[in-house]
Amino acid sequence: MLFGNELVPALKMEDYYVWCGSVIRGEDGRYHMFASRWKREHTFHPGWMTHSEVVRAVADSPMGPFEFQEVVLPARGPEYWDGCATHCPQIVKRGNQYLLFYIGTSFTIPIRDDNRQDVATVARSTKKIGMAVADSVFGPWKRSDKPVLTTKPGTYYSYLVSNPAPVIEPDGSIYMLFKTRKYIGKDLSPFYVGAARAKSPDDPFEVITPEPLFGAGAPNGEVEDPFVWIGKDGLYHMVAKDMRGEVGGSEADGVELVSKDGLDWKFKQVAYTRGGHSLRERPFILFDDNGDPLVLYTATADGFPYSDPSAQTWNAACRF
Repeated sequence: MLFGNELVPALKMEDYYVWCGSVIRGEDGRYHMFASRWKREHTFHPGWMTHSEVVRAVADSPMGPFEFQEVVLPARGPEYWDGCATHCPQIVKRGNQYLLFYIGTSFTIPIRDDNRQDVATVARSTKKIGMAVADSVFGPWKRSDKPVLTTKPGTYYSYLVSNPAPVIEPDGSIYMLFKTRKYIGKDLSPFYVGAARAKSPDDPFEVITPEPLFGAGAPNGEVEDPFVWIGKDGLYHMVAKDMRGEVGGSEADGVELVSKDGLDWKFKQVAYTRGGHSLRERPFILFDDNGDPLVLYTATADGFPYSDPSAQTWNAACRF
């Protein structure tokens, strides 16, 4: 197993759900976590799609505890593609530039307790992937005027695109896995994972997989929340949540897969287990200066927050 299950709470906020931790060492030498949070009064689901905001927290140690610093990507109104909620940040550095990938939603339907499923369906359908750029981990962040990856009719990504997992390739291009679903008549497909690539932050992302890499009916089984890196061996590596246990044999544990080209993935090992927690999602690995894995961060819960409003959520850290 790549990582153990000795979890330390890295970022937890009173009165907020916390999810989606992505960490980078800043130019100040400290560790900066970009995470999602939203007030508990909005419920875990669909609150993450309707009221989430991306924040930055900081710590002297990669294990935390991280202290809240600022809201990085606040709501800015439904006239913007990401104007109602920002979520699922993934921070990478390309040269001297920080790239913050995230998902945004935008909608105008009323938010009421009696139409949560309608809200979830509509809000989810507006999910797109964007990118904010800065020369410093402290910002200012320039948000993309348009999504960098959006849906396309008649494809396996016609309903939504979500959960970006970018990595900078040796030639400076950006390879990105993403989560998606498609319309099937008036119904919706299960979740899939596809791949896209852009030559640079200024170039458009193009989907490079005509069929999904993962998902129901795909050759590799169903996974969620992939995190991708290029190892010292030159191979693409992925850690992801094994949704149904089809990959590593245990439902909802983390699995590591490897690929020569980012397209043909093979199971390598179980990366981590839930370790007695109801959820461990959104894995993110921080590497040291030698390119070795240092800390695994996962969004963690002590109950099932989708149905239990009292469940606590936080971003946890686990040393390699």
